[in-house]
Amino acid sequence: MKKIAALIAVAVFGVTFAIYSLSMVVARTDTIWSLYVAESIVQTGNADLDEYVRLKYPYDYRIEIANGHRFSIFPVGAPLMAAPLVGLLEFFPIAAGGRLSDYLASHQPDEVVFQIEKTIASFLAALSCVFMYATARQRLPIAKSLLFAGIFAFASANWSIASRALWQHGPTILCLSIALYLLSSARQNPARAALAGLPLAYSFIVRPTNAISIAVVAAYILVSYRRFFGGYVLCVAIVLVPLVAFNYASMGALITPLYGRHTLGITPSYPPALAGNLFSPARGLFVFSPIFAVSVFGLFRALRRSSARLHDLNLYAAAIVLIHWLAISAFAHWWGGWTVGPRYMSDVVPYLAFMILPALDSPGFAGQKVVARQAGRLAFAILAAISIFAHFRSATDLRTSEWNAIPVDVDRDPRRLWDWSDLQFLRGLCPAGSMEAPRCWLAPAPRAGEEPAGGVRREG
Repeated sequence: MKKIAALIAVAVFGVTFAIYSLSMVVARTDTIWSLYVAESIVQTGNADLDEYVRLKYPYDYRIEIANGHRFSIFPVGAPLMAAPLVGLLEFFPIAAGGRLSDYLASHQPDEVVFQIEKTIASFLAALSCVFMYATARQRLPIAKSLLFAGIFAFASANWSIASRALWQHGPTILCLSIALYLLSSARQNPARAALAGLPLAYSFIVRPTNAISIAVVAAYILVSYRRFFGGYVLCVAIVLVPLVAFNYASMGALITPLYGRHTLGITPSYPPALAGNLFSPARGLFVFSPIFAVSVFGLFRALRRSSARLHDLNLYAAAIVLIHWLAISAFAHWWGGWTVGPRYMSDVVPYLAFMILPALDSPGFAGQKVVARQAGRLAFAILAAISIFAHFRSATDLRTSEWNAIPVDVDRDPRRLWDWSDLQFLRGLCPAGSMEAPRCWLAPAPRAGEEPAGGVRREG
C-alpha cells in the first residue's frame, strides 16, 4: 500500500512538473536576478551580486547597494530555496557545454536564464501539489484526492504565477503546503503541529507578509495543541533567528530593503483595492479562480459540522486569508504591476484550496437529494473548468502578459484594471484580422476595408 501511495505521489509530481515546464509563458520582470543570487549562494556562500557587477541590464532598480555590496532588493528566501537545484545543475552542461556558473558569469539575464528559472520554479510548484495531495489523502479517497490535487495544480495561480519564475509566491505556496500537511496530520500525530513552525518560519524569509500565517497558526496550536506550543515557537526560532541574523549581517536590515520601504495605510484607494483583489477582471481572485467560491461553501460546511469550531483548522485558514486580503489591499500598488491575475492573493492559494476539502468530503455539495447533489456537482465542474481555462491561457499565451503594456501601461492607467471589455485571460482570442486590437476578444471580424476593432490599423 505504501508503494502505491509513493507511486501516485510521484505521478502527481511528474504530471504537474511536465505541464508546468512545457507551458511557454515566462515572467521576465522582478525575478531576473533570482538565479544569479542562488548561484552566488552556491559558489560563494553569500547572497550578494558582486561577482556579476560587469553585467549590465536596463532594470537595475532591482539591485541595491548595502554595506558596500550589491544585493537584490527582494528577499533571499526564494533563491536560497532554489540553491540546491542550482547546485545540482552544475553537474550538467548548459548552453553549448558550459557550466551554469560560467554561463551566468558571462551572460546578463537572457532566454536561457529565464528558461532555467522557469524549470526550477516549476519543480517547486509541482512539489507543493504533492503535499496538497497528501493533505487531501488524510480524509479523502484516492480519486477525490487526485481531483483536489488537479484543482490546486491547474485551477489556481500555482500554474499561471508560481511556476512561471522564481517569484516569492512559489516558495511561499510550497512552505504553506508543507505546513498544512503537518497541521492536518497532527490529528494522528500531535507532535507534527510543532514541526509546522519550520516551513512557516522559512516562509517569512521568502515573503514577510507570511508573518500572518505564523501568528494565526500560533493561535491555532495554542488552542488545539497547547502542550506543543513551546515546540512550535522553538521550531520557528530555529529557522527564523539565523536567517534574520544573516539578513542583518549582510544588508544591515532585519528584512529585505524592499519591504522596509513599504508602508501600509488606509487611503482613498483602499476600498477599490479590496474589491479589485477579489473581482477585478485583471486581478480578481474570483475572476481567475471562481472555483474558490467552493472554499466559502466548504468553510461553512466544516464549521456547521464541527462540534468544536475553535479547534477546526478551516477557521484559522479562513482567518489567514481574510487578514492577508486586508493587508495586501493596503499597498498603494495593490495590483502587483506587470503580472497576470491575482499575484498578491496567490500567496494564500493553499488555504483557499484546503477549505475546498470539506465540500469534497461529502456525498454531494448540498443536502442529500439527488437533484441537489447533481446541481452541486455541475456547479463545481463549471467553476473548475472556467478556472482551469483562465490559468491555462495565462500560462501558455504570452499575449495575456502583454495585456499589461497594450494599449497603455497599466501602471500609468490603473483604470484598465476594471475594463470588463478587455478581460486579461481572454487576450489573444481574436477573430482573423484583428489581432492587434486590445478588445478583440469581444469584437466581430472586420469587413474588408474596415479598421479592426479598437482603432488599430494593420500596417503594410
